[in-house]
Amino acid sequence: MHNSHLWFQRFRDDFIPAIQRVEDVFLLRLQPTFLSIEAESEKLENDLWKEAMSQPYYGDYQDEGDIAEAVRDASVSHYMGLKGMELELLRALPIPPV
Repeated sequence: MHNSHLWFQRFRDDFIPAIQRVEDVFLLRLQPTFLSIEAESEKLENDLWKEAMSQPYYGDYQDEGDIAEAVRDASVSHYMGLKGMELELLRALPIPPV
């Protein structure tokens, strides 16, 4: 029973501040990085589309639908990659995020 005081002090002095530091670093530094991933993906899509449309074409037939699909796939892949990273960071937090 006397061990409970030791563990209480250990949690209060060591573990709780460490958990709070991790939460603060995530909320103040990492999470804001992910607030604009949708806009970032849309910008990437627009930039890729403009770049693809400005390229010269030397064939008989150019299917813009294929180009649009490839551009959309790249944008979605970018978004999903960033969203996955955000979710993994959330999962790594020792406490539920607020």
